[in-house]
Amino acid sequence: MKNFSSGLLTYCAIVFIISLFSFKINILEIGGSGIRLDDFLLFSSLPLFLFIFDKVKIRSEFKYFFLFIGFSLLSLILGVFFNRISFLEGAFYWFRNIQYMCFFVFGMVLASHINIDRVFRYYIIYVVIFLLLQYFSLIPTFSLFVGSGRAVANTSGPYELAVLMGLTAFFFWFESPRKIYIGLSILILFLTQSRISLVALILILFFAAFKMRGRLVFLGLCVAGVFVVSVSDIGALDRFTLLFDQKTLDSFDIIFNGIPHFNNTWAYRDWAFVDYVDVLAGTEGDKSTYIRLIRQYSLFQSIKECGASCVLFGLGPSFASAAVDGNLTRLLVEYGAVGTCLFIFGIWKVVAATGKKAVKYYFFLLLITAIAIDILVSSKAMFLLWFLCGYYCHNNRFFVIKAQPLALMPLEKSETA
Repeated sequence: MKNFSSGLLTYCAIVFIISLFSFKINILEIGGSGIRLDDFLLFSSLPLFLFIFDKVKIRSEFKYFFLFIGFSLLSLILGVFFNRISFLEGAFYWFRNIQYMCFFVFGMVLASHINIDRVFRYYIIYVVIFLLLQYFSLIPTFSLFVGSGRAVANTSGPYELAVLMGLTAFFFWFESPRKIYIGLSILILFLTQSRISLVALILILFFAAFKMRGRLVFLGLCVAGVFVVSVSDIGALDRFTLLFDQKTLDSFDIIFNGIPHFNNTWAYRDWAFVDYVDVLAGTEGDKSTYIRLIRQYSLFQSIKECGASCVLFGLGPSFASAAVDGNLTRLLVEYGAVGTCLFIFGIWKVVAATGKKAVKYYFFLLLITAIAIDILVSSKAMFLLWFLCGYYCHNNRFFVIKAQPLALMPLEKSETA
């Protein structure tokens, strides 16, 4: 690995620290998403990498994700051409995938200079402190979940904090065993009350624990203890029982009556975020489930009515707008069946190349969570995935680093001279 300049290392470290520890405060809103401080820092750093890498030799593990980038660009062009999406918003959503992928390079650059074990320990302590301060209303919650009683810390919402704590639980379980930090990670995850992430974490850990039976008892005690605390104090179990409440089941006939399909993103947004709110106002039960099922069903109807070409190529990035509450649905609707397969398989090939269980299980956690949450477009969740891939793959020669200039050597005489 090349010895990078101290200035470049410092800059990359600053961008990484700000991306992980900063709050999500949008400076500029674009199509339901936004540009933050860490985005500006990352954009400004992109030209620096032109001076780092000379000839780029891309291994097969990365080619599949680059195929997705190219294919998703085609989805963008088709979506704009058929007036389904706007170019600015579509390009912004398309570029997000490239932005997150750039953190692979940050991981490579910083791999020999930071201790990820220490970073994760500091981050858990940081989250605990902020949760306590937010609980006593000493600092604000920069999120839409203000007053929800769910743990948020410095993330976009409890769903994002949940997967980050899942990642740290995996890390301190498989890569750097530290029981206290496993316990804290699972406790904070329970405090988020994120149902899909809770189920995913427990399933993955129990699956892994059967291969390491010596840790199964500790895992059981840890999960059971935190579960008791969450049920008795925070009421996490209430969100599960509400899902199967009779009022929720009785309302399905009302909310699924006459859900339309749409030919463009503007008509879909007016209906999903404005018009249909009045219908939900008169329902009882689990409104969180209603919202995600309604939006996903409408989007499925839209891509179905559009035809076979849309099923393959999608309706274009940004069509589903801000909150589908189901990232797998978003992928299928915006990039089609081909784009969805390229996205998942492309990232998995890079993840598998790390050889680290924590990173693999974290990717599975993201995929399961993506059934009900837009987690694959969540900044902290995705930048950490790509960063860890670069961090653990820095010796795998995914790229050829620019070599130091060599002294000129005399040319050999030609045999025909």
